[in-house]
Amino acid sequence: MEATFKEIDSSNVVVIDITEKGVGLGIESGYAYAKGIPVYIVAKKGSEMSNTMLGISKKVFIYEELEDMVTMFSK
Repeated sequence: MEATFKEIDSSNVVVIDITEKGVGLGIESGYAYAKGIPVYIVAKKGSEMSNTMLGISKKVFIYEELEDMVTMFSK
């Protein structure tokens, strides 16, 4: 986890895919949020999203196919 925190510390933004749940995702996004680093969420349409994750994210991007993210992030 220490290596992950170092990566987050050197980042301008953090993008988290919450399509599949994981405790680490919450830890990483919470750490970034606490450090003032913007958190952006991506999730496959129909994914369950916690209010906490929605509350700390600057924006949520919903995709149907992985290829959709290329279009979303190239804007």
